[in-house]
Amino acid sequence: MEILLFIALMLATAKLLGYLFEKAGQPVVLGQIIGGLLIGIFFETNPVIREFSNLGVLLLLFLAGLESDMEEFRRVGRPSIVVAGIGVAVAFLMGFLVAYPFVEIHEAVLYGAIMTPTSVSITVKVLMEMRKLNTREGTTILAAAVVDDVLGILILTIALSIVRGGNVEYTAITEILLEVSGFLLVFLYFGPKLAEITFRRISRIDLPEATTAFALVFLMLFAYLAEHLNLASILGAYLTGLALGQSHQKKQIFDHLTSSPLRWGGLRGLIQTQ
Repeated sequence: MEILLFIALMLATAKLLGYLFEKAGQPVVLGQIIGGLLIGIFFETNPVIREFSNLGVLLLLFLAGLESDMEEFRRVGRPSIVVAGIGVAVAFLMGFLVAYPFVEIHEAVLYGAIMTPTSVSITVKVLMEMRKLNTREGTTILAAAVVDDVLGILILTIALSIVRGGNVEYTAITEILLEVSGFLLVFLYFGPKLAEITFRRISRIDLPEATTAFALVFLMLFAYLAEHLNLASILGAYLTGLALGQSHQKKQIFDHLTSSPLRWGGLRGLIQTQ
């Protein structure tokens, strides 16, 4: 019962502070973040609530992927690599310089590496509010986030190798590159075709919201796979949405996930099975 009250408090706080910040001309998500900080300060966190928040972020990135254009995503490859490279370099340098006066140099390298991964969920929310998600700039930012995640994993692997043994483990780096390359290749080049074929057959299932339900199934599976490859689960969620966004079922899935009467369809089904 306490969890239900906590969820009610979270929703009310997020909406009220989001409204106040919107009236002040600031992004709604900024008010929601401050609301979350306040709740985190005064209330003890709960593992169940944490999983709810993770699910929310996955759905947000999945919807962002559905709204993105695959061809535009491919076209911004070079600019996104430049953006990601500069972002990773600056983050690493700042982390290293702040830590270096207080720790050994190899530990400072590790602190710098820890600073390289960034959260794209807040950026996505702001872009959605500004209706800039499906622009060239918005797509560049999202593509840069994908590259950023890969670079972050590589730098962290190198840093851990230096801290543990003083030598760079080239085998581990090669394995990561191969796994990540295969993962991205499947989504960017084969994902749309596979999604179209798969969901054309799923649409024949004569059950309410079968297409949307299986879209969520694939979202969870590929988010798990991304995490298994030491990538962010939200990267898997975004790429899944990006692949499904090129299929003819895109509008149906998007409308079902964003329309109020159907948003809780999956949850309602789970409750009815208990």
